[in-house]
Amino acid sequence: MPWNFYRNMTDEDLKAMFAYLRTLKPVKHTVDNAESPTPCKLCGMKHGGGERN
Repeated sequence: MPWNFYRNMTDEDLKAMFAYLRTLKPVKHTVDNAESPTPCKLCGMKHGGGERN
């Protein structure tokens, strides 16, 4: 987390960022660490449950 960048933001900046994040659609992404890592079609990284995405 780049806290040294966010610590200098004003309350208005943080409110604007929060308002923007609320406009984004939720992502349906399965991660299960009990399974062996496989390539994920959504993010391209390897993690458990990747074949179900």
